[in-house]
Amino acid sequence: MTWGQQDFEPPTVFVAGKKVTVCPIAGLNECLAQLPADARVQLPDNLFSQMGYRSAVVYPLVHPQLAGLVLWAPEREHFYQTALVGTQLLTLELREQLWLTFWHEIGHLEVRALQGDVLPKQLSVREQEWLADAFLYWHIAKEHRTLQLAWQQFHRRNLQVINDVSHLSHWSSLYLLPLLQRYSVGELVLYADFSGFCQDIYPSLRSWSDTEMVEVSRLLQYLFGSSTTPNLPEFLYWRRPEIAPVITPTLEQLMGPVSAGDWLSRQHLLIKS
Repeated sequence: MTWGQQDFEPPTVFVAGKKVTVCPIAGLNECLAQLPADARVQLPDNLFSQMGYRSAVVYPLVHPQLAGLVLWAPEREHFYQTALVGTQLLTLELREQLWLTFWHEIGHLEVRALQGDVLPKQLSVREQEWLADAFLYWHIAKEHRTLQLAWQQFHRRNLQVINDVSHLSHWSSLYLLPLLQRYSVGELVLYADFSGFCQDIYPSLRSWSDTEMVEVSRLLQYLFGSSTTPNLPEFLYWRRPEIAPVITPTLEQLMGPVSAGDWLSRQHLLIKS
């Protein structure tokens, strides 16, 4: 499959018994006109500008028949992700990315439906993002019977934050590595619904505080920023053993074990066996 040549038509989806409306950005006004007035009034006026350059964005709705609205612009999707590590440009091909993007957005609605019941009523943006990717991992296992695309999403999130630390709120890899290590496909497909899966994983995964994430952000900027800061092995040394296991699989996948090991060693991130 050549990058960019991916065809995906969003299916009709129901979340908690309510339909998800998908509006192609090209026919946005016509699509919005078909929504019930009590749903349309919940949407912001500047939908187009709020979407920015994203290929999809979701808006939950409080409505008896509708779970939410997904704005859909597949022509904006990227089919590779890059990041510069040292002097090496890493490139990850993104297979079936439209499919993954769509189901991540559905994951947001699935998470919203569980808030106040299986999940806390209030969730931070970071929690909403990693839980939406947790849904995506579970859905990948159910639909594909392999975790290859879940690992792709894991690597993509790593490259995004390596490339630009402003993606920190979407860095689900920091939270979800234990899921990929703990569950086989066979175990994941035993969960009949996301609610049961979420009930098991949410209490067991580490919750990172805002203070901890500030330190993580500073360390990522130090490690992957473009500055010429000298090598300071003591800089945030207590965070390095926590970050190293998360980025190592991606570096090994895209750089090769030897080059990745050399870079990790120079940055005092090498995981000791």
